[in-house]
Amino acid sequence: TERDKMSENKSKAQEFTKEGKTVVCKGKACKYRGTETYNLALSDQRAQSVARELKKQGVPADHVKAFGVGTKEAHAQGATKDAHAKDRCVDLYTLSI
Repeated sequence: TERDKMSENKSKAQEFTKEGKTVVCKGKACKYRGTETYNLALSDQRAQSVARELKKQGVPADHVKAFGVGTKEAHAQGATKDAHAKDRCVDLYTLSI
């Protein structure tokens, strides 16, 4: 479930921040719906939502960054609901700063 994923991500994020790394939340959007401006805002909202939840669960705020990329990194092909769902996500990365 999504709650299980967030709990797992929170645990990993806390480990990474103890190592001095920053957790980056990168939101994405489906390229087959809406304007690029709309999708950029939507993907940013997704990323900010995940970042807020990580912070709420105890990940240090100064080690969490979030941004959206809109449809620039869309991977799904086709116009099915399953294809669209693959790009409605937030990818998590770590950075050593």
